[in-house]
Amino acid sequence: MDIEPPKGQGARVQRTKWHDPAHPAEIADLQRHLDFELSESTRAVLAAPTATERHLLGRFHVVDESYIWGVVPIPRVVRDQDRVDYVEVDILMSENAFVTVRKAHERAGQFEPSILSEMFRDRTGPSSGEMFYRFMEDVAAAYLELMNGLMDEIDELEEVIAEGKASPDRIHGRYSGLRKDLLQARRQVTPLLNSLAAIDDERIDIADRIFPEEAEDLVRKVKDDLMGVSQSIPLVADLLSGVRDFHQGVISQKQNERMEKLTIIASLLLVPTLIVGVYGQNFDRMPELHWTDGYAFSWFLIAVTTVIQLVIFWRLGWLGKKRSTPKAGVKDIGSVLDERDDAS
Repeated sequence: MDIEPPKGQGARVQRTKWHDPAHPAEIADLQRHLDFELSESTRAVLAAPTATERHLLGRFHVVDESYIWGVVPIPRVVRDQDRVDYVEVDILMSENAFVTVRKAHERAGQFEPSILSEMFRDRTGPSSGEMFYRFMEDVAAAYLELMNGLMDEIDELEEVIAEGKASPDRIHGRYSGLRKDLLQARRQVTPLLNSLAAIDDERIDIADRIFPEEAEDLVRKVKDDLMGVSQSIPLVADLLSGVRDFHQGVISQKQNERMEKLTIIASLLLVPTLIVGVYGQNFDRMPELHWTDGYAFSWFLIAVTTVIQLVIFWRLGWLGKKRSTPKAGVKDIGSVLDERDDAS
């Protein structure tokens, strides 16, 4: 949806300037480009380095009824290193200015607002509200990429478990990392949704000039996109729990296989030990004590009983059975979605 320009003869289209100062070199020079006075607290936040993930939360406030200040955490998925970093972007909005302060992350670098760069090459736009919408489109896309990346990682983790080549400690560490990434995503998306809801119901605005009705419709669209991301978090959590249960099932199956092997070994040794124990007794009166072929007979008896046990184990399926990992109990994406549809 595009914002209609003012109609009428001689009407002049008001263009909002987009400022994207480099942090922190150009922060001190930012004030002279703005039509409002920055508060001391805003200056301190803009000049501060990026916050850690634990303290980085999305929020928006109206400052002195002259501008809106906000913080947007944006995920950066580093798939080859199996990690997620969050970069901080501070936003300032007035009727005639839109400012994005992209703070550098020591590992993730900076966030590149591709949609803003493509749509507003002349560094101006119809309004701060539309610029904010275009920016949040990129943010919503980043969170959607995060959810897709987490599902891909869960699928890869399931394949690693099925192959049985990774150690349980390494699998547990990767599972814990994915769980942390998922909890962090939920922790970041919820405040952003609350802020967009506050813009939608006009709790965050300045005399309805930054977010007029047309801009509120645009913000509502990106809120729906983030709502879709939020609704996918329980699905990813279910998939992650399914992989954990799958891993526990594999561990239990391996333990059962070890117990079967130990049982077979113990049973194979039990009968020969019994035979040797019987013929090793020092009694004066034993029927087989002076047999000429007693030694050969004892070995023959041991061999026959061992073969009989092996045949019994083979018929029970304990020998020669092809082992397989218990994939039947794992929930894939389709099964989880089907269960949700049935429940609804």
